[in-house]
Amino acid sequence: MAEFVPVQSQNPVLELGPGTGPVTKAILEAGISKERLTCLEYSPDFCEHLSEKFEGLNVVQGDAYNMHPSLGHIEPNSLCAVVSSLPLISRPMEFRLKCIRDAFALMRPGAPFIQFSYSLASPVSLKSKMFSWSKTGWIVKNIPPARVWIYRKPF
Repeated sequence: MAEFVPVQSQNPVLELGPGTGPVTKAILEAGISKERLTCLEYSPDFCEHLSEKFEGLNVVQGDAYNMHPSLGHIEPNSLCAVVSSLPLISRPMEFRLKCIRDAFALMRPGAPFIQFSYSLASPVSLKSKMFSWSKTGWIVKNIPPARVWIYRKPF
């Protein structure tokens, strides 16, 4: 997932649902500084774990399906990427689309919303006109196998 983050950009990156931090670690190792990365996590326990594991990282406790109250410090149209480990497929479609719409309000035009999924189908309807999309092949090294979906905010 981290390979799709535009490391050369100086703009901030948002990670949704970092959990215990495996994707966070990959994003940091790819070259995104802790100062540029904000992690929005629902679980207070995971927030505490992330803050201890990645000292100096901006960890925000909040709801990704209602992100604006928690992310007032992020300027609209400023993010160069959003990386999501949210279990989108488990939520109703209107929640999934709202999450992406709210993220797009914070993202620069053309920026990727990077989402992993174990599902055969896209976590959001591909009939939507609000983004262009691409996907990776199956990542069989992952157990269970997964793929990455990239939804791009239009220019």
